[in-house]
Amino acid sequence: MKNWQSTDWIKFESRVLCKGAQWKQPKVWTESTLDTEAKRFGAEVFSALEKSTPTFTPRLKLRKNVWWTPELAEQRKVLRVSYRTWKASGSAEDRLKYVDARHYMNAAIREAKAMSWQNFCSGAHSSRELARINKILQKKSNTIMGLVCRPDGTQTDTPEESINTLLDEHFPGSKKHDDQATGQSRVTYTSTWGEYPESH
Repeated sequence: MKNWQSTDWIKFESRVLCKGAQWKQPKVWTESTLDTEAKRFGAEVFSALEKSTPTFTPRLKLRKNVWWTPELAEQRKVLRVSYRTWKASGSAEDRLKYVDARHYMNAAIREAKAMSWQNFCSGAHSSRELARINKILQKKSNTIMGLVCRPDGTQTDTPEESINTLLDEHFPGSKKHDDQATGQSRVTYTSTWGEYPESH
């Protein structure tokens, strides 16, 4: 794969100028000749770009499970050995040993996941960590306005305050008033851009 961010533009320019010096102008310019020369020029530019750009092999990034432990890694080795032993011998005794090792492995994974989740929940103290837990627990999409920062740098306490802060920032001079058209007691904001209802 080409690393386009590491292209040597000095070499690229030198290659393009070298090819340009070897170019010979056609005797007669026609529509067909113009298309041919344009394709040839594009091919030369791309060839110079490829030769001036180094290649690299991207690394495969695997997601690391936070609940995985060295004990589970050792137990997985035991499970694989018991499986190969059973396949080699074919005996019922080795099969029972493999089944027991597999059950123990599954139980150990469930226990490790539960312990990891407990540690994650008990260690969540900031609003960002709590919001992440809330997002994980919610099965449906979250359509509630999140918390934003006030002009003084502190964080708002409610979604309604977040909306007020955004309106004050983007629509200064807005005023609250009741919606008299529908007879409902709701709060809207009037500005030169229109009316915006307050979220509840």
